[in-house]
Amino acid sequence: MKRLSQHIADLAGLSEDEAAEVLAAIEGQPSVTLEMVLCGFAEACGKFRGEREAMKDRSQEVGHRRYVRLPVAVPVVGRAAQFGDTEVHGTVWNIGGGGLMAKFPAQILPGSVVDLVLQTRTAPLTVAGEVVWAEPRGQQVGHGIAFREPKGADFAFSLFLSENQ
Repeated sequence: MKRLSQHIADLAGLSEDEAAEVLAAIEGQPSVTLEMVLCGFAEACGKFRGEREAMKDRSQEVGHRRYVRLPVAVPVVGRAAQFGDTEVHGTVWNIGGGGLMAKFPAQILPGSVVDLVLQTRTAPLTVAGEVVWAEPRGQQVGHGIAFREPKGADFAFSLFLSENQ
């Protein structure tokens, strides 16, 4: 009989070691069912593999991420010193263990420390970060935000799973 990691590897086109990493990332997530893992997240697993391979290829280049970024659409409330007590409301569009990309209606200056509250489906999630870059994207401003303390790959994958059930 095949192990679960072998099934995931077959369905998602991952190595068995990569599939074991996926299982470790979702371990203890009560809302994740076996059916979701085997069927609903094959595409995410493929993205996980593709991003990991791309990162290996770029590992010697300066300025590239150490963590996979996964797509999400999570409302976020931010606070930065430049806005005083005013909250800035936006959306997180992708997240990884080292940071995220969020769009806000106003630019938060690069170098600014921001306190963020992600309004996830399960509960508000507070993280602190530093704005690394900001650039206009339509009527919003995209921001690359590095976490003050990296969270690791499991953090992003767990959030991705909880937001895409």
